[in-house]
Amino acid sequence: QELTRLLGHQVLPVIAACGMIRHSAGGSIPEFCRNLRRNMATVFDGELPSPGSRDQPALTQIYRNTLLSLERENPQALAALELAAYLGEETAPSAFIVFGLASSLGIDPADSVHRSTIAQRAVNALRDRYLVSIDERGVLSVPDVTRRIIRDVVHDRGSQISAHLRRGLLAFISQTRKVLPDKPLMDFLRLHAMTLFHLTHTHIDPKKETGRL
Repeated sequence: QELTRLLGHQVLPVIAACGMIRHSAGGSIPEFCRNLRRNMATVFDGELPSPGSRDQPALTQIYRNTLLSLERENPQALAALELAAYLGEETAPSAFIVFGLASSLGIDPADSVHRSTIAQRAVNALRDRYLVSIDERGVLSVPDVTRRIIRDVVHDRGSQISAHLRRGLLAFISQTRKVLPDKPLMDFLRLHAMTLFHLTHTHIDPKKETGRL
């Protein structure tokens, strides 16, 4: 149960983990879980033996290949996925990515049409690849295992990504204040409780967060 919880009940990571535990000499599930908590991307790196004669790429390499593919085919979708990986938790209003992406791409946050069009295309591309889901309320979800591995893979740019995310969240607060200028301050802050949570829980220091020195 602990293993599946750590991996967000995602089928591909769980299968990869079971294969690695099975093929490791003297490996155990508790030890594997401890290693996952320290650095998930490193645990899933390398090559995994397959039942056939050919090796299959490990889970981290699959994500690396996905990021490289997005970089070639849809850089905006790549930027949106990286921003989602640095949110405070795995679910958030899609507006957070809309404004974060505007910061990342240098789009004026007041240009609502351009901002929303670019973000919608990016999120749709990620959803088509089953990297994110979005419900009828506009809440974006990214499995925690996806977020953790991506943070590890792109950790060299983590400070830059989280800075764009924080600027986007602040721009979101600023824009809604312009729409609701007469709303009492405390009511306005309560309205933005989730925004403030993500603003203060953004993964600012990816090296510290993943245990790197």
